[in-house]
Amino acid sequence: DQLPPEISYQRVIIGLGQTMDRKKLMDSLKTLNPAQSANLLVEANKLFAGASSGDYQPFVELIDSGSGLPIVFHCTAGKDRTGFGAALILLALGVDRETIMNDFLMSNYYRVGHGNFRMNFTWVVGLKREVIEPLMEVRPEYLQAAFATIDSLYGGTDAFLEEVYGLNDSVRQEWVERFTY
Repeated sequence: DQLPPEISYQRVIIGLGQTMDRKKLMDSLKTLNPAQSANLLVEANKLFAGASSGDYQPFVELIDSGSGLPIVFHCTAGKDRTGFGAALILLALGVDRETIMNDFLMSNYYRVGHGNFRMNFTWVVGLKREVIEPLMEVRPEYLQAAFATIDSLYGGTDAFLEEVYGLNDSVRQEWVERFTY
């Protein structure tokens, strides 16, 4: 990132990918078929809502404090960890899951040129286009895996937001008043 000096930069490490051995990842991708490749992001979303959900705490606190707003947030590809982060905000604001899913899926529209550019070079590193394609896009089953994990572990969105992030009804109502019109 190239940021103006007056911008405050905060790095929030979300579970997977930040300490990943990229060579190992590339080697493992060479052994996958397209279904296994897509399943990587299903499993990642389960982690975002489950075992790695606490990794989003600094992100939630930054938004809740209001001290770093407005905020721009992203991850390596800007769709997976970022997509779940956006879903967290929208869930806290009371947005229904169908609308959140539609928003999530818009990444396919807005990232089409980026994905196509990268896909054109998969052969350079010995990867098959059909294996990489599921990793370059978002699919409903990815975010649905996170929602299913939330329901399975917490019984629903409200309990999840409160137990993991301390976003109880009154805090969420404050967010609605502060961030919506």
